Amino acid sequence: MKGANLTTTLLRNARIVLPERTVEPASLLIQNNSIARLFESTADLPATSDSAIDLRGLTVFPGFIDVHIHGAVGVDAMAARPEELGRVSTFLASQGVTGWLPTLVPAPTIDYALAIKSIGDAMKGQPQAGCLRSQGARILGVHYEGPFVNSAQCGALHKEFFRSFSGTADLDDL
Repeated sequence: MKGANLTTTLLRNARIVLPERTVEPASLLIQNNSIARLFESTADLPATSDSAIDLRGLTVFPGFIDVHIHGAVGVDAMAARPEELGRVSTFLASQGVTGWLPTLVPAPTIDYALAIKSIGDAMKGQPQAGCLRSQGARILGVHYEGPFVNSAQCGALHKEFFRSFSGTADLDDL
């Protein structure tokens, strides 16, 4: 298992939630911070690894994706600088979130432009998809909450920034 610059950790005896089923007990082999292999039987486990952690009684879930979050740790996604979005990413990763969509509320066009630039700059600083980002959850895009909202169902959103949709040209400045 050991090779040049290759580190391995075996997570043993866990209940592992997969997309189509749950496996228990099962083990995961982690190589250089990425899942390398799932073992559904103790008979197939590797003979050696750099370290092993017994997860008996614990459940391993896939990373969660938060598709609607306005911010966290005192940071508002609408007004955040790229480094502040990084703080949110770090916090979210500590809570089991691996990807997220900063959510924007109906606002003036200039506010959207500034938020999108900041989010874009934060995304440029992330590793490519498929890389483990130990610093935090990956920003996957943006979620516009509105601006095309039913004013009778607006909740806490500011009605003065709602728009009417009449065609795709209404999306150009977004």
